[in-house]
Amino acid sequence: MKNRMFYLDVLRCLAILLVVYCHFVSVGSGWNKIPDVIKISDSVTMPLLKANVLTHFDTFLKNHFSTCAGTLGVCLFFLMSGFLVPIMLERHNRFTFFVNRIVRIFPVMWVCLAISGLFIFLTNGITFSAGDYLSNMFLIKTTIGGSMRWMLPMEVIFYFVAVIIGKFDFKKALISVLSIMLFMAYVAYVVFGGSYDLDNRHPILHHICFILQFIPIIFIGTSIYISKQYKNILAKIICVSFFTSLAYLSLNLSCQYFDLGTNILTYGNLWTYLIILGLWYVVYFIFEFGKVKLGSVLENIIEWVSQTGYPFYLLHLAIGLTLIEKIRFTFNNSYLILTVALFFALLVSRLVYLYVEVPVISVGKRLKKMCEDQKK
Repeated sequence: MKNRMFYLDVLRCLAILLVVYCHFVSVGSGWNKIPDVIKISDSVTMPLLKANVLTHFDTFLKNHFSTCAGTLGVCLFFLMSGFLVPIMLERHNRFTFFVNRIVRIFPVMWVCLAISGLFIFLTNGITFSAGDYLSNMFLIKTTIGGSMRWMLPMEVIFYFVAVIIGKFDFKKALISVLSIMLFMAYVAYVVFGGSYDLDNRHPILHHICFILQFIPIIFIGTSIYISKQYKNILAKIICVSFFTSLAYLSLNLSCQYFDLGTNILTYGNLWTYLIILGLWYVVYFIFEFGKVKLGSVLENIIEWVSQTGYPFYLLHLAIGLTLIEKIRFTFNNSYLILTVALFFALLVSRLVYLYVEVPVISVGKRLKKMCEDQKK
């Protein structure tokens, strides 16, 4: 294995596939509108694709587990973040860690935002104001390109929490999750007196609670990291199960009370967490514990896709769905249409990775070295 934690590359690829499946297949075959990506007109109708056998996977998940592919993919991304951030804090001090994360997130996101806006304008004639771009650049809004940046505020808030925590352990992680849950309970029962008026909700508190409700999911990944500190198998199971239960409870209650646009049957569903934890540990035992090898070609492909994951996540919806809309009558074959959309979205994302993200990573390393040299 080239990568010491190759199983994380496999998990990242699984998360990418689940999210892409959701947007290309489920959204493309079932939605009647896709704001800020597709402009509906007399010549452009929805849905983009005819329902085919591929949609059966999401139907199966919804009918048997009350979840969906997109939710599973997003939760896997959250878990990986929660797992990797404590590892990063072992290598960086608090300041260099935060600088590194901000440098890694924002420049690439800004370039992808510009590409999405330009691509949507050239293909669909949809325009956005300077104010739209400015608010999207700093995550006040996540509209341009189909709202694919909605996860990033949760990541940034988690980075702030990580800076406060420093070295992660069970006690610090527990205090952090409980503090978030108590704040949301305070908003629900003290600020609003137990009666949340959806027609007159406070926009700032609404946005804060929307972000905070997902942080406990990230801490499931953190609990996997913490559980590695225990030698006893039972202690590991209790640690992960405890934080999973807190995330389930937090999402379930916040979905019911705040109506934050989160589907109670997916993020607030216990099956979602059982499935993603099952995927995590199956992949871990196969590739990390079992040392199973797939062959150099397949491993290189997985590593290639994993490396391209961040720009691909930001770009795939705008590029992929727009291409599907433009070529759907040319090929008239859903599988070929999906393949073309996936290929071009990956190609553009790879170029962004090579010519934007890799240089940005280099800048982040130089900043880290400068910070370390100043402290000496």
